[in-house]
Amino acid sequence: MRSHPLRFLFSFWRRSRMLSPQQLHAQLSQAEPPLVLDVRTLEEFWAGHIVGALSLSVDELEHRLTALAPCRERLVVTV
Repeated sequence: MRSHPLRFLFSFWRRSRMLSPQQLHAQLSQAEPPLVLDVRTLEEFWAGHIVGALSLSVDELEHRLTALAPCRERLVVTV
């Protein structure tokens, strides 16, 4: 039996914590920066976003989760 696609995302949330803007800035300067997922609409993304962020709206998330599988062990930040 195949698991629900959102189960993968829930594995991220179980390990989640809030980051301040200063903490995120420090993380982004690391040798292996976090993957920044901007889950807002594309219009909101283009109005202003974090450089290097991946636009992946909440509506698309379930359909593109398998593409995120290689990032399972990487820090993922959602905005």
